Amino acid sequence: MTILLSILAQLLHMAAVLVAAPLLTGLVDRLSHRRAAPDVLLPWNAVLRLLRKQPIRAIGTSAIARGGPVLAVTFAILTAFLIPSFCVGMVSAPSADLLTIAGLFLIGRVVLVLMAMDTGTGGGAVSATEIARLGLTAEPVLLLAVLAIGLASGTGNLDSILAMRADGLVPGTPAITLALAALALVGWSYGQTPSIDAWFSGPDLALLRVSDQIRLLAWCDLVGALALPFGMATVTGGFKAWVIGILAWIGRTLLAALLLAIVRTVGARSRVRTVLALAAALCGIAAVLAFAGGDPT
Repeated sequence: MTILLSILAQLLHMAAVLVAAPLLTGLVDRLSHRRAAPDVLLPWNAVLRLLRKQPIRAIGTSAIARGGPVLAVTFAILTAFLIPSFCVGMVSAPSADLLTIAGLFLIGRVVLVLMAMDTGTGGGAVSATEIARLGLTAEPVLLLAVLAIGLASGTGNLDSILAMRADGLVPGTPAITLALAALALVGWSYGQTPSIDAWFSGPDLALLRVSDQIRLLAWCDLVGALALPFGMATVTGGFKAWVIGILAWIGRTLLAALLLAIVRTVGARSRVRTVLALAAALCGIAAVLAFAGGDPT
């Protein structure tokens, strides 16, 4: 029975993620505009419209350009698959290692770099260079942050960490708090990654946009669940616990949308490298605290 509940929870989780990802992007866009705010459903409508169009590809494009959008959305879905939204104990729980999740985020960035380089244009090369340059700072910070959280929690499994934090067994120690702040900044930097949409069209462009939207929601789920694990259900908790878990997830997602909109409005001119430098500093302190054993675990 538990296995069936785990499968059902996993299916419900993925369905909710796929539906909510474009809505989160639309909500952030709406909250970021004081005047002539776009409709929340605009990203959904844009994706559906692009899927009905015929893709236009430059002559001589390689398999990277043809299969890149599919790979991008596949790795984004795999990332979201491992990050719980409303419930712990799903089918993905044994594989939900923080280093695995960080690796999937990294692979997603590598796919974007390869696709940008494969366009064969000057603009594509510039975008690829900038994406890779940001990755040189963002990815080490991400790896160090998850390492600090794992050390402070006593395990690197995200599902176990969320379950323990929901039960109060892993308090919000300084190392975890600083690492979460660093993760939030790295997640914000992902939203500032140079777009490569100009070189794609039709279904290819739709898949790229969906992959970006899923990654954004995955970041919100990762940071939000670690920072505010309240209401996180278990697969055997019953219908009421699942409803509470879903409502708590919706609340965390709405809060994330509001914070993203505020950051986008207030910090629109912030240099991404400066933000990543701050994230690296916070992460370094968190790692020192975790390695030194200064946190009670």
